[in-house]
Amino acid sequence: MSRKVITPVCFVLLLVLTSADLVAQDDVSESKPGFQNESEIIKSVRLGFGGQCRLGFWVPVRIELSKQIPVDAEVFMTLPDTDGIDARIVAEWERERTPNGGLILRSMAKLGRSKGNLKIEIVTEPSGSQRKILSRQFSIADVCTPIESLREFYVSVGNGIELASGVSLGADSAYDAAIAVPIEDWSVLPNEWIGYESIDGLILETSQLEGSPLSEPVQTALKDWVRNGGRIVLVGGRNMQAVFQNNPVLASLVSGKPVTSRRLQSTSGLERTAKATVPLSDQRNRPFMTVFNSSSAEVLLEDIGAPIISSERFGFGQVLLMTVNLAEEPLASWSERKRLTAYLIALLNFSTQRNSEAKFRRSRFGYEDLSGQLRGALDSFADVSMVNFTIVAAIAILFILLIGPVDYFFLKKFVGRMEWTWLTFLLIVVGVSVVTVLVFRNAKPNRVIIRQVEVVDVDMKTKHVRGAIWSHIYSPSSKRYELTWEFGADTGLSQSEVYSSWQGFPGDALGGMQNNASLSNGSTVYHISLNDSSIVDMPINVASSKGVFARWTGVFDKGAKQELAFRRGLLRGRVVNPLNVDLDNVFVVYGRSAFLFKGVLAAGESFDVEADVVEKTISDYLNRRRLKDMGTEATPWNVTNTNMQRIMEIMMFYDKAGGQDYVNLLQRYQTEVDLSDVIGADSAVIVGRAKKPLHTMLLDQKSTADSYEEAWTYYRIVVPVAKKSNSNNN
Repeated sequence: MSRKVITPVCFVLLLVLTSADLVAQDDVSESKPGFQNESEIIKSVRLGFGGQCRLGFWVPVRIELSKQIPVDAEVFMTLPDTDGIDARIVAEWERERTPNGGLILRSMAKLGRSKGNLKIEIVTEPSGSQRKILSRQFSIADVCTPIESLREFYVSVGNGIELASGVSLGADSAYDAAIAVPIEDWSVLPNEWIGYESIDGLILETSQLEGSPLSEPVQTALKDWVRNGGRIVLVGGRNMQAVFQNNPVLASLVSGKPVTSRRLQSTSGLERTAKATVPLSDQRNRPFMTVFNSSSAEVLLEDIGAPIISSERFGFGQVLLMTVNLAEEPLASWSERKRLTAYLIALLNFSTQRNSEAKFRRSRFGYEDLSGQLRGALDSFADVSMVNFTIVAAIAILFILLIGPVDYFFLKKFVGRMEWTWLTFLLIVVGVSVVTVLVFRNAKPNRVIIRQVEVVDVDMKTKHVRGAIWSHIYSPSSKRYELTWEFGADTGLSQSEVYSSWQGFPGDALGGMQNNASLSNGSTVYHISLNDSSIVDMPINVASSKGVFARWTGVFDKGAKQELAFRRGLLRGRVVNPLNVDLDNVFVVYGRSAFLFKGVLAAGESFDVEADVVEKTISDYLNRRRLKDMGTEATPWNVTNTNMQRIMEIMMFYDKAGGQDYVNLLQRYQTEVDLSDVIGADSAVIVGRAKKPLHTMLLDQKSTADSYEEAWTYYRIVVPVAKKSNSNNN
């Protein structure tokens, strides 16, 4: 084709493309009426609590718009995961109109990196095709202050409770200084319990709730959060009767009932608890308290028989009740109040290892928390081997020898035509490439492989069930996957909700949340849905793996009644397996003891906790203490151990195993896995495992049951223990 023909054709094509671009621009302008300045529409975006956002946890999101958006508009938020890959959150956003004609949007998000960008998109679907109305990008530093996932995080809500000084005294800051955030605006509290999971302890000063009660969704969310392992302090005063009457769901966290209010008879108990050097007040200005009755809580401090501070378990969480108000006089201006706050923080931080003299040391293996060691175990695929350096070096040396001296002598001695080197060189390259591919394929299987572990907790008193799933997926090729879960209902359990996302990795190693390197190429975006717990278009590179994590809740309304009792210094009765699944490696934890049952405990079967077990101290069992010379010694913990069962035993009872003193690793990222604080005088934990997943992963809507290389499900059943006096049990 001549240049004379090409020039007009190019001009016509350029004209067509320019016209199409103008039409497209007109189209977009039509789809975003009234939105001329994006920076003016979005007035503010906030993640977390009080501007603090803890990495690797679901946190509340609040977006304030200056104008309304269409009713059918959808809102998406995109932010980096632990690998730096952009994940788009798909959710139903709560909407609240503001008096000035604006709009407040609320939902949740999970942030995986301390640096990067957050993108907000508002789209609608006119005529079945999505069109952008608004798209804006923010720096993460502009919407929140990221907090490392291993740092303790405490929040107070209400009037006048300053936490920072108390937290500095009472927190277990083995990793780094704890964070304390005071909030006075109750409207920031999320309506979903998962939105509180980043909080180690929540202190509610309740005086405002008499006239302005919390909405029922917020009360329910707080109750569900505590039921699933949250820790809360309810701080009241003289008006707790009215507060509890106007907030009945919140009141149900406490077993006692408020009956009257009066002044403290003596302030000496508060002064002793705070180890104060300055007295609280004179006799005429003693603080008011609310008197509760019929409480089953453990009384930690009382005044003439009336609890001032009490503690009780609610589900898998903890509720502290303080019947005097720290925000009211004379406590508000007491110079020693910070010591009283520190006492409450110490109660929330249950670990008996908090006074340990062992200082935390960062691991040279790239992780500093047990969740990192579990990640390594899940990533240890037996059928996937690394191509070692010796093989790589041998192939490289072979290639050099072939294209150099071997090729030369072959052509010189046997062929006699040196110009054929162009052909032999090509054959050598092809041959070495084939060998390299065969070696790689032999080391990397050509199929999807999954390694998974799940922990299921059942509270027989409330029939509440919670679960956590850790799963790693190996992909033989670069591919995007759609991930959902199939629940095995044949266990007798039922499921109500699931929250799926990526599994975070604390620290600054490769893939860590403090690492600035990213695996994203800018166009790799996948979707995490809070609506149906699915993960869509999740990218996994060739011969690589991806870790996912899910939390779920449910109920268990079946099962035989457990008849365990503590009398004459011994745990007595029969332990029943209430599930429709056989369990092995069964043991019962009560107090400081572990009762080991040998064999398989079939569904519905039972054993005698005295006659059919071997009793050890729980620390001896978890430490694998053994005889040596004239005494015993604990088996040293190996931080490179990839035995999934061994790691899970320590994670499930970290504090009972000796905590940091034993493993030299923290357990700060997913502390709810540790049930050490649930084991008390009135409850025992039955532990067993099944080599079968309760939740089976579906990839691209297909079952992966045949893809599991290893899958363990641990069941922990919390059962009440009756205390019987010796006189009644002769």
